Amino acid sequence: MLLSCRSIGRANCGYIIAINKLEGRDTLALAPDSQNRSLAAVFTCEEAFEAYYPECKQRYPEGELMQIPLAGPEMFAQLQATQLTGMVFNCAGRLRPIAFAAQFAEVVLNSGQSQPPA
Repeated sequence: MLLSCRSIGRANCGYIIAINKLEGRDTLALAPDSQNRSLAAVFTCEEAFEAYYPECKQRYPEGELMQIPLAGPEMFAQLQATQLTGMVFNCAGRLRPIAFAAQFAEVVLNSGQSQPPA
């Protein structure tokens, strides 16, 4: 089944992002990248986040790594407001990772999400 931007951004579609909490500051934990790009780590299930946790904890040894659940529109709006290069869905675990450029957030948000599905 192919997913459309409309279905990916639905309000009832839940995602998880990783946040590193250190000294009262929350920073977005990034997906691993051999080219050192700033890629948000986004997860579609807790299993994928749990697979990411040990590797991420090595990259962010200080602070507390937390998972933050977000609905599609809220997550894409927050990612759009950042200076990220892109995002990677399920960057760890048995699910195949899928990467998108940062502009994907805008595409999803502009895909008519405020309208009910047809």
